[in-house]
Amino acid sequence: MKVEIKLIDGTGIVGDHEFLNTFKRGFYNGAMSSFSMLKVNDVHSNQEYFFPMTSVVYARELKEDESDE
Repeated sequence: MKVEIKLIDGTGIVGDHEFLNTFKRGFYNGAMSSFSMLKVNDVHSNQEYFFPMTSVVYARELKEDESDE
């Protein structure tokens, strides 16, 4: 399953399901601070990104037909 992550600067990244699980854990544990870093594996470019949790505007699961765009 793929996840779309939208950052505060407007950047959109398509990540793997591991990101969504990490994000949910951090959110529910109250780790929404500038020093809480998230790792995203971009499925299109095979790059790893690290950024502060507070820079995420939203994260949503993509349907199969959306994930190939």
